[in-house]
Amino acid sequence: MNINLNESDEYKDLRKIVQNGFGINRDKIFNTEEPYKLIDKEQKNKGLKIDEHIDNSKNAPEWFNKISNEYILLDMFGYQEDNVNTKKGRKETFRNTTEDAFHASFASTCNFYVLNDNKSYKKTKKIFEKLSIKTIVLKPAEFVDYYNNYLDIKELTSNIPLVLEIIKKFKFHESEENFGKLRTYITPYYLFDIFTKVVIIIDKDQSKPFILLSHDNYENQITYVIEIIKLVDDLNQLFGNDVENFGKAELEEFHAEKWKGRKWIQNEITYRLIINDKHIQLYLDY
Repeated sequence: MNINLNESDEYKDLRKIVQNGFGINRDKIFNTEEPYKLIDKEQKNKGLKIDEHIDNSKNAPEWFNKISNEYILLDMFGYQEDNVNTKKGRKETFRNTTEDAFHASFASTCNFYVLNDNKSYKKTKKIFEKLSIKTIVLKPAEFVDYYNNYLDIKELTSNIPLVLEIIKKFKFHESEENFGKLRTYITPYYLFDIFTKVVIIIDKDQSKPFILLSHDNYENQITYVIEIIKLVDDLNQLFGNDVENFGKAELEEFHAEKWKGRKWIQNEITYRLIINDKHIQLYLDY
């Protein structure tokens, strides 16, 4: 069966069986804005959830299985379904759909997923939205616009003023904590090429708040040591050498149980770079 799906056009027949079995109109679902609403309705009518009957691969992480299965099922139900054609030109079979599903899964560990395949683009956006995956899915032209608007920060000195601009102009979410208040700003910018979240911490026992820069992380995203080493280089370039005179970050530092971090003082502001619960954070203490 696996060989036939990947080498012939039998996936087309399997897809028809699934769609007919659930009473799904392929023409209705193909370009709908809410494919999951239609799919959930038909599964509820049939008293069956197809994903409960999937035997996940034991050789892949749970998140990888979840995303790739969602992708294949969305195609199988007919939303932006792939072409199946083995008669002429490039062979299009179930293999193409599974490869695109794996690409979407791997992309979930990244900040951006840039692709030019319209069907894969639409399926991936719906899946990431459903699973609250924060990877930004863009076509090449969209990424160029995003880069020009938010990523092309040419000067290191522009990052700190940009933090203050975000605080002035962006909407925030405020929460009450035991120690005081948190105001959180999620930004499209990547401050110092890494930080997408600005948090103002207002301690009720302090007269002045302090600012925290971090990343709007999710479960399967990783911050790499090479990124932190570059960040330390950038901050040394901007603020001069750190207070403890540790200087350039070396790979061996990260073998320790707790990274020693860095601290700079400039214009009566203390900048502290730490790793907290595996997340890189920069504190601005006024």
